[in-house]
Amino acid sequence: MTVDDTLSFPRILCLHGGGVNGTVFRLQCRAIIAQLGHRFRFVFMDAPYTSRPHRDIVTVYGEFAPFYRWLAWSREEPGLPPSARPGDIMDACLSAMQRDAGDGPWAAVLGFSQGVKFAVLMAGSAPILHLDLRLPPPPPHVASPSAFSTDFDDYPDGPSRGHHVLRLPTLHVHGLQDPGIDRHRCLLQRYCAPGTARLVEWDAGHRLPVKTADVRAVVAEVLDLARETGAIPPDTS
Repeated sequence: MTVDDTLSFPRILCLHGGGVNGTVFRLQCRAIIAQLGHRFRFVFMDAPYTSRPHRDIVTVYGEFAPFYRWLAWSREEPGLPPSARPGDIMDACLSAMQRDAGDGPWAAVLGFSQGVKFAVLMAGSAPILHLDLRLPPPPPHVASPSAFSTDFDDYPDGPSRGHHVLRLPTLHVHGLQDPGIDRHRCLLQRYCAPGTARLVEWDAGHRLPVKTADVRAVVAEVLDLARETGAIPPDTS
C-alpha cells in the first residue's frame, strides 16, 4: 500500500511519549499499524520541546535523534524553556494536522505515556493539565506542567464526576507490569465518565503491544469503538 492509498482514510493523530519522537513512535506502533493501516491513516508528530532520549529507547532507537517532550518527564531534564508559551503544544498539534496531506476526517487521538495526557486534552475534556503558568494555581485534580508527571498525586477520591471528567469514548491499554499502572488506572477510573471507557490489559511493562494475540485484542477494540462512533461503517471488518 502506498501513502496515497491512505489519503482519504479516517485519520488518527499519534502523540509519542517523553524523550521520543514521531519517527520512533511510528516504529513502536508498527504491529498495530500493520493491522489497522488498511482502515486508518496514522499521523505522527513531534512534541514542541527538545529532550534527552528516554533511557528505554536508547539501545534500539538511540540513532533517531533529535528527541522531544511535552512536559518535564525526568529530574535530569530541565524545566520548560524560557520561550515556552501556553499555546505551544496545541499549536504543534494543529500544525501537524494541517501539514498532513490526507483529507479524511479526524477520527481519534492515540497517545502513549506522556502523550496520553495530551490525547485526553485533544479529545475535548476539561483539562487534566494546567498549561498557562501565568494564571493562578490549577484547580483540584489538575496537574501543572512545571511539575514532574510522576509527582502528581491530587487524584479525585471518588468515581468520575466533575469538570475534569472526559465524556467521549476512550480505549485504554494497560501493561500489567508497567511501574505506572496505578496512575493509568486512576486516569481510567477517575477521569473517564462511567460507561465510556474500554480496557485491554496485557502482561508486559511500559511499552506497546507487539505479540500477535495482544495486538489483535487492541485492534478488535479499536474497530468496535470506531464502528460505535461512526468513524467506520458498522459492517467494516
